[in-house]
Amino acid sequence: MSTARIATALFLAAALLYLATLTAFYSPDGMSFTMLIDAGDAGNPLWFQAEHLLYPTTGAAWAGVWGLLGVRPHVSLQVLNALAGAATVALAFLALAALLRPDVRSHAEGLPQHRRAAALGALGLAVSYGHWLHATDVEDQILSNMLLALAFWLLAEWLRRSDTGTRHWLLVAGVGVAQAGAVLIHLTAALWTVPALLALLWARRWRNGAAYLLALAAATGIPYLLVGVFRFGYVWPGDYVGWFLSAPGHGVWGRFGLGNVWAAIRALVEAFVYQQGGARFGDLLHGQLNPANLLAVTGFNVIGALLLILAGTALLTLLRPRAAGERRTAAKLAAWASVYFLFNVYWAPEDVQFWTVVLLPLWGLVALLVATSQRSRRAIRHTQYAVLVLLAALFIVNLGTAFWPRRDQANNPGLQAARCVGEHTAPTDLIVTPGWDWASSYIPYFAQRRVLSLVDTTLIAAGGDPLAAHDLIYDAIQENMAYGGRVYVVRLFDLGETDTAWLRDTAGLSPDDLARWARQPAFQCQDETVWELTRP
Repeated sequence: MSTARIATALFLAAALLYLATLTAFYSPDGMSFTMLIDAGDAGNPLWFQAEHLLYPTTGAAWAGVWGLLGVRPHVSLQVLNALAGAATVALAFLALAALLRPDVRSHAEGLPQHRRAAALGALGLAVSYGHWLHATDVEDQILSNMLLALAFWLLAEWLRRSDTGTRHWLLVAGVGVAQAGAVLIHLTAALWTVPALLALLWARRWRNGAAYLLALAAATGIPYLLVGVFRFGYVWPGDYVGWFLSAPGHGVWGRFGLGNVWAAIRALVEAFVYQQGGARFGDLLHGQLNPANLLAVTGFNVIGALLLILAGTALLTLLRPRAAGERRTAAKLAAWASVYFLFNVYWAPEDVQFWTVVLLPLWGLVALLVATSQRSRRAIRHTQYAVLVLLAALFIVNLGTAFWPRRDQANNPGLQAARCVGEHTAPTDLIVTPGWDWASSYIPYFAQRRVLSLVDTTLIAAGGDPLAAHDLIYDAIQENMAYGGRVYVVRLFDLGETDTAWLRDTAGLSPDDLARWARQPAFQCQDETVWELTRP
């Protein structure tokens, strides 16, 4: 079977899998984009965020076409992500097949070894929890990953060619343009410049490195320049610096502590296999053999062992004196994973979203391990069988514990609670929520009720000033009461210590900030008590 046919088969299989398991557990972050796109308000200051410059515009164009058929934005964006996730799998295969192509055929008849290894790596990406999750949700990450995978494939094709004609330069420029597209969707794709430059400079073609950087800078810089000038009126470099530093300025991301490393390891493991709330090793030590926790601990240990094996494989390959092609491949993949690992540990160690892009180089190292095992017929067989068993286990565990149950909206208590809130309230009512949770995203979108998010009020409306946010919240509640609307509070008064501390650290607010109003239980939705605020 040709490389193109295998890539097509992988795309179709992955697309079918993702479309069949579209999740009904929509992430709050993804829903914030969905609501922005649904409103279609390009004048909203969040429309052109520096870290997601063109995603709302891209999503709005896609959702607008599907809207003509009566499909709501959250469904159409899920379909977009499913197709993008499947395309990422196919492009990963093409890139890995190109990188590993110098390898000779395996001792077995049939598929050449480099294609077999690349196919295993691509399949591993397809069934990994983080990639699968974002290919079935409404997040923006997977679209950026697809464009980065395209850049990776173009780079791999360039590396295996020795010609210097027009097509050669177009490939180099294509790498920069494809990466620029990824950057314009999710700014973290700019980190890929480090492994890309490493690969280009390793080949000792300095002019190619310059051409790549020029294409990347032009394709990325021109959209930012146009938006900055015509949308925000930016003229001076300082304006752009402030724009790019707006997200770090919130203080939510980029707060390093020693606990970040452990949080990063846990999230990286979950990018491979669903952890069902986290592996609790202490429970096992105390003899509590909860099946879900036992499975999570087992998955954690297996993936931890895999990561150690991959680290050892990369190190040994880099030290091997005669395997120049293998060293170059290992160096690029290891640099890719390392750069993102260091950034994620600092930026958002606990968020699986940021680890999805690390899956591709890690599965690339798995493919390299399979490809280089060809020196021994027994090693080929054992390595391939081990990887196949791992892929089957990941598929079964992730499908059975996460994706199959999450297809059904009835299994999402937050969604049911949001609809319950809608049934017990009127359009004139105001719903106060902590923010960045199911209540702040599901209630306005699925229940069509006005929501006041404490976190968003502080970080966006009040510019990070808790005192100003306190005044805005007070005015909104008083105004709604003055016009005869009721004010309800969801989740805030029932937060645990951890969530209360997070709210205080993030927004500088707490449930006590609403203590000036009297409150009473209004109704129950799922396990949530909804409170009504009344005049003191």
